[in-house]
Amino acid sequence: MHVAFKRISFFGARPKDLKCLHKKGRVSYLKLSIMEFVISDDFLEGANVVEINYVNGPHDEDVVHVAFKQPPKFVPRDYRRHVQKLVEYSHKNMTYSYDTANDAQRNVARTTIRDAFKDAYYVRAFAEDVLPCHQFPCTTEVHHTAHIERTTYTIHNRLVFIVDHICEGTDATAYYTYTLRYSHADNVDRTKIKQIFLEAIAQIRII
Repeated sequence: MHVAFKRISFFGARPKDLKCLHKKGRVSYLKLSIMEFVISDDFLEGANVVEINYVNGPHDEDVVHVAFKQPPKFVPRDYRRHVQKLVEYSHKNMTYSYDTANDAQRNVARTTIRDAFKDAYYVRAFAEDVLPCHQFPCTTEVHHTAHIERTTYTIHNRLVFIVDHICEGTDATAYYTYTLRYSHADNVDRTKIKQIFLEAIAQIRII
């Protein structure tokens, strides 16, 4: 599998491995656990969404390999499960998604504020906004199209585990990605979220 995130496409200044850029200077997270890292003030500043991607194999400064050949080995059955079949179109920082089952449409703009590697994960903090669908440009300006079967497991009202089965060409090149997605708010109980997050990471088995 050669599918990967190219980190250079997200922003200009990139933090080094296991570190995060902050306006007060470079802050090291080497001694923090994955969840202390994710919910820290420095990492969350300016963000309303954090995504933790499971990484498949080694990475370098610019490329993160996130594709897997098979679905995860085990996801707890008590997680509420929802399956969608989507077509997604991308233009710059906007993603327009169309649900083939119910014609639902959504246009989301995402700006990556900061990213870092932590343990076996690639973590990104986003500023995410839902935009009117008419603001998405015409299809001639689309730079990427994907057909996705998305299975979303609800762990908490602010935390979900997403398994995407993505086809960008033929079925033979389809692949899976695994993402823990946290929707942040300033008034959230971070101690509770941290515990739920750690339990989810311990219970979900990828391989």
